[in-house]
Amino acid sequence: MRNQKVLLVCPNCGTEFLKWPSQITSNNCCSRECKSEFQVGKQIEKHRLPIPDEQIIKEYLAGDTLQAIGDRYGVTKNAIQYRLQINDVPRRQGFSMFRDRPEQYDTFRDKQKANTPRGLSHPSHKEIPLAQLRAEYEAGVGTTELAKKYKVIRGTIIYKLREAGAEIKQPPRMQECNDGHVAESGLEVIVDNWLFEHGIEHEIHPVLPWSKFRQADFLVAGIYIEIWGIERNKKYEQRKAEKLSQYQQYGFPVISIYPKDIMAGKLDFILQPLLS
Repeated sequence: MRNQKVLLVCPNCGTEFLKWPSQITSNNCCSRECKSEFQVGKQIEKHRLPIPDEQIIKEYLAGDTLQAIGDRYGVTKNAIQYRLQINDVPRRQGFSMFRDRPEQYDTFRDKQKANTPRGLSHPSHKEIPLAQLRAEYEAGVGTTELAKKYKVIRGTIIYKLREAGAEIKQPPRMQECNDGHVAESGLEVIVDNWLFEHGIEHEIHPVLPWSKFRQADFLVAGIYIEIWGIERNKKYEQRKAEKLSQYQQYGFPVISIYPKDIMAGKLDFILQPLLS
């Protein structure tokens, strides 16, 4: 049976045709033309709306946005865009559509703003129990965790906490080291204090030679020190790999320190070369 073709019926035109079993797919049509027509038909059925296309075109040309029309009829803006495309209605390109009639642009923008929820009317500002929110925050739950719990952005949580009378806690980022240097993390404080206690002259947050916008954590006698304080973060790992590659490309020595090294007491071993 594997060496015999299978008899199929084209879902578009109804023609019977033969096809090898290994070539059978979910859209089995007798020709490319039929397959194209069948797929277009499926898209039309998928984006079928409870209103005629003429009404959509009229509302769109009157200035309504795709999102506003979609929300009005309970469909996505992609469905509205598809109906406009198959009717050859050109997509608006901001002010360029009013180049020959600029006096209508202000009316168009005002209508767009009226159809777009902003400020407290935005869905992100939904009702949240303020007393419960404040109690959770004062119990130690962070704003990021609260935002995930109530499915809003972090800014909304901060706004609601202030409305509830809670004092927003600012994380202590800048910390002073024993030699007067100002560090940006507890790990930097530990390394800076180690260098100071061992009498090693060092520079904190030196600008890198290849970019005035990027810094290392420390510089000791031409050797850079980097503390990689974040683990299991894809974006951070990409930035770390890029930075290490630039150190290698420009021929600068670098010492890498990880939180587990400090926790395991390996700082003396890692920084031992700086003592010689």
